Amino acid sequence: GGHQAGGGLLEHMERAILGLPPHAWNAQSIGITVNALARLKHSGGAAYEHLAVAASGLSVQQLDVQAVCNIVNAYSKPVVKQATDGNEAVEALMERLLGSVMDLPPAGFTTQGIALIAKSRLGAQVVGGREALLQRLSAIAQGLGPSDYSIQSVAIIVSSLHGSGGKHESDLLEFFVDVVLSMPPHLVSSPRAIAHILEGYVGSGVDASAVCAYLSSCALEFPPSSFKPQFIAKICRSVVDLGRASEESALLTKMSLAAQTIHCTVPAHTFPATVNEFSARDVGLIASSFTDAGLRDEMLFWHLSAVAQQLPPDAWAPPDLAAVAGAFQGGGGREGGVF
Repeated sequence: GGHQAGGGLLEHMERAILGLPPHAWNAQSIGITVNALARLKHSGGAAYEHLAVAASGLSVQQLDVQAVCNIVNAYSKPVVKQATDGNEAVEALMERLLGSVMDLPPAGFTTQGIALIAKSRLGAQVVGGREALLQRLSAIAQGLGPSDYSIQSVAIIVSSLHGSGGKHESDLLEFFVDVVLSMPPHLVSSPRAIAHILEGYVGSGVDASAVCAYLSSCALEFPPSSFKPQFIAKICRSVVDLGRASEESALLTKMSLAAQTIHCTVPAHTFPATVNEFSARDVGLIASSFTDAGLRDEMLFWHLSAVAQQLPPDAWAPPDLAAVAGAFQGGGGREGGVF
């Protein structure tokens, strides 16, 4: 795990997978193999389709909660979804697996399992409709105690509900307000999770002021080096969009400092080579957040201007250009070089 695989190795793996008949596979081996191919960025659809056919042939007894969660999570990975877009075998498998959540015993679900199902975006192709599945998942999630959840599992579930709307989404988000507030600060140990949770409440209609205040106080305890560009961008934008810029000014100041400690290590990159690199979207979100909040931070905008000028023209999408131009023109900064 963690090693880059060359094209020859992936081709060899695919031939080996296709050489095994569907009945040779079990639920565990299917989940592990699809996840491994996804981590290796395998873009060929034949192996994924073959494994989907194998998974579809598994009996109800073989598809317990853990098996369903693992396989759903594997086929929900972006590289797998792209490679299998429109594939009937994969669509039929996902429909069956997500639909089976309606019948699986609640006692078999763990917080990780719920998070993996939620991460699949709950599947639009479920028989009975997405709302029925969400209602079922909401009931299972709320049947567990707050102490059963980690901050990471809460982040996965809450972020999967971002922009969804609806009663069941609101019920879940309100439940997780209490879950987060019940966590001692030493368990809120992930800047990534804080960023995803805050973003999940934006536009939800759920009062997130207490969650925002608590997560802000936890984030202030982390060193600036803990925050990657993507986390900084999400946190800044979410705090502003939640209407908490004034109350959480100390957090925004911390995010400004964190952003200024990050310098490009790959000049003229078209997309972040690692999580330590700024993307054009990160620059746009951070700059527009500070301008929208009415905060003038000359050192931050000077740094963002320098970062922006290292990005080549083809790194910019129109929304990112608009965000940066509007932010700098709007009073946040007026560095001529960025224009």
